[in-house]
Amino acid sequence: MKLVNQKACAAFTKMACISAMHDGIFDLPTSKLEDLHLYFHAVERWDLSCLDCLPKHVTFICFYNTLNEMAK
Repeated sequence: MKLVNQKACAAFTKMACISAMHDGIFDLPTSKLEDLHLYFHAVERWDLSCLDCLPKHVTFICFYNTLNEMAK
């Protein structure tokens, strides 16, 4: 039972961090609508080949790796 609680706590913490990261992406003064469209396109495709198209402040790779890890 304790291991289940630890996994749930870790998953909740990761999702909270992802939410904060997304909030930061959308709030940055450097975020442009075009950048957000590129980000959403990368999420929809779920493809790392989009990394070169994204601005440096958009951390898709972190989001990608975290969700893939949680899905295991």
